[in-house]
Amino acid sequence: MTLRAENLSLGCHDHIAINDLAIELKRGDMTTILSPNGCGNSAVLKSLARLVNPLNGRVTLNGRDIHA
Repeated sequence: MTLRAENLSLGCHDHIAINDLAIELKRGDMTTILSPNGCGNSAVLKSLARLVNPLNGRVTLNGRDIHA
């Protein structure tokens, strides 16, 4: 099982918190997201969990767009 984000941009209105993120997570992987508060950590996790739609790019699970 593979969760992948490609060209992911996240934010609100005219504020972009994350721009052009690429990440690939495979079953069994352990990953840490480190950055200062207010830099989009929660936005990334919410987008990977289908709670927030990306402004640009896509998130796929086994090749299928999870936001479609």
